Order: sequence, then C-alpha cells, then structure tokens
Amino acid sequence: MEEIQMENETFEQEKSDVLTLEDLTSGFIGNPKVGGDAVAFTVKNVKKLRGDDAKGTTKEGKSFSKTLSGDNVDYAIEVTTTSGDRYTVPGWEVYGKLKSIFSKINAIEGVKLKITHLLDGMKAENKKLDKYKVEAFVDGAFKALDRKTKEWLN
Repeated sequence: MEEIQMENETFEQEKSDVLTLEDLTSGFIGNPKVGGDAVAFTVKNVKKLRGDDAKGTTKEGKSFSKTLSGDNVDYAIEVTTTSGDRYTVPGWEVYGKLKSIFSKINAIEGVKLKITHLLDGMKAENKKLDKYKVEAFVDGAFKALDRKTKEWLN
C-alpha cells in the first residue's frame, strides 16, 4: 500500500514539470532594426527587471545586460504583449516616450503601440537626435506625442 502512494507522489511531481502549449507561446520581440523597421503590439503589462532577470544571453551563449544605461541603473524595463511576447525597452528615449503615452492615455494595459527604429544611436551625428519613433493607436491611427505640447501629432 505504501509503495502505491509513493508512485502516485512521483507521478504528480513529474506531471507538474510538463509544459503546455500556453507555456511555449511566450517569445521575444527583437528590437526593430535601424532604417524604419517597426514592431507593433498591444500591451498587457510593463515590468521592472532586476538581478538575473535583467540579464540576457545571445544565441551564441554570450551574456549581456538588458539594463537601461546610466550610473547606478540596475534594472531593465520589459513590456509583455497580449500575445505573450516580451519586448525589452532599448533605452531611456523609448522608456520616456512610453511613460508619456501611458500618462496621456491614462492606461497601460490594452494600449496599442508601434515602435520604429529611425537612426543608429551609436553614430556620433545621431547622438542628439530621436532614434526611435514611439506611437500609440488613438483616434483610428498610430500617432506620436509632441515632446513640448504633449498633444498627438498627425
């Protein structure tokens, strides 16, 4: 009798490690490539990642940091989409624009976004220019916010 109970416990343990299709649907959205490429998605939530969660590994096995740049910044920002994909915010410019959009709309969950990578931020001539266009779907179209007026641009 005791032996049968132990077999059942072992079976339950093995069963708890089984993945479902839902477990496998989560993926990563890569940063859009320079030159006008864009990613579009609907936001489920935004998370602050710390410690090991703020580290990534390339396909070649090389580790890298996902954290936002700057002194004493030990966290990364990750957006989870309604489809379960995850997008790591590439820098302060995008993070700031996202915060402004979420504040303007007064929501995070359900906001439809499109992020376009306009310029290579590593080039000296682009350092002071906007490298990303971040737009929200409002009034039937994707629109960005004006930095000064905080009004939607057409």
